[in-house]
Amino acid sequence: MSVSWKPIADSFGAIVTDVDLSAPIDKELGAELRRLFFDRRVVIFPEQDMSPAAQVAFMSLLSGVIVEPALAEGATNSVPKNDRYVYVSNTDKGTYGPETDEVVFHSDYMFTPAGALQAQSWYNIENEVESRTSYTNVVRAAALLPADLRAKIEELFVVNALAITPGFRFDSRCRMSQVPQAPHAVHPIIERHPVTGDEFIDVSPLFSSHILGWDDAASEELFAEIEAAVYTPDNIIHQDWNLNDFVAWDNVAIQHRYVSQDGEGNRTFRRVIANPYELSTLWAGAEAAPWQPPTGDIFAA
Repeated sequence: MSVSWKPIADSFGAIVTDVDLSAPIDKELGAELRRLFFDRRVVIFPEQDMSPAAQVAFMSLLSGVIVEPALAEGATNSVPKNDRYVYVSNTDKGTYGPETDEVVFHSDYMFTPAGALQAQSWYNIENEVESRTSYTNVVRAAALLPADLRAKIEELFVVNALAITPGFRFDSRCRMSQVPQAPHAVHPIIERHPVTGDEFIDVSPLFSSHILGWDDAASEELFAEIEAAVYTPDNIIHQDWNLNDFVAWDNVAIQHRYVSQDGEGNRTFRRVIANPYELSTLWAGAEAAPWQPPTGDIFAA
C-alpha cells in the first residue's frame, strides 16, 4: 500500500491524511509507515480517533513500546501503573507537565548513557489552550555543519544532565555546576543514529550541561556557536495542536520544543514511547560520580 503524504519541509516532516489509525494496521501498511517515519523523522496524522491500544499499535511498528515506571507512580497519575502510556497535562490527569509554558529544544532521555529514546508520540485529547510543538532536525544539522565548526567539535564530548531542582524552569539549561549529583552521561558531540547510522548533533539548550573538561563559560560560548548552526529557521517545523492530532517523531534525529500560550484552559496529551530496551537499561550508569570543576588550562593541547 502506498501512503499519501505531503512534506512539511523539503528534508523532513510529513502530514498523512489517508490513513485511519483506529483500524488494524496490516503488515504492508505497517512497513510503509515505518519507512515513512525513518525517512521523514516527524509524521503528523490530523483528526484521528485514536484509542490507547491504537497508539501503542502504531508505536510498536517502530520499536518495543515501553512503560515509564517512575512517571506512572505519580500521585496524581490516573493511568494504571502497568499500562504503556502516560499523560502530559496541566490538569490532575497529568503524569507530568512542567510548570513553565515553554520547554526548550531537547530529546527525551538524552542525558542517559544509552542516549535518547528511539521514538515517541503524542495524541491530543484535550485542547482548550493554544500550544505549539516545534521540531528541529539534528541529523540535517550535522550534515550541513560549516567545516570550521565541524573541525572544532568532532573530537569533543558533551555532558548531558538532568540537573533540575525544585522550581527549575524548563526554558533554561541544566547545569551540573549547580547540581553536582545530577544523573548525567558523556557523549560525543557528533554521534551516530542507532537505526539509520546518520550523524547527528547531541547538544541541546536544555540537557547539555557543559563540554567535558571545560567550565560553564567556555562551554556556553561553544554551545552558542553550535546552536546557531542547528536551530535555523529552515531547520525547524511547527505543529500547532488541534484536538485529536497524533504526532510521532524520531527522538534521536529530532529535538522538540513545546510552547503553550498563556490563558485558562486544559491541555492534555497521551504519550507513548518506543525503545529497544526498557528504561531501567536506558538509565543504567546515569548516576555517575559527581561532576567536578575542571582544573588547569582547559584549552591546553
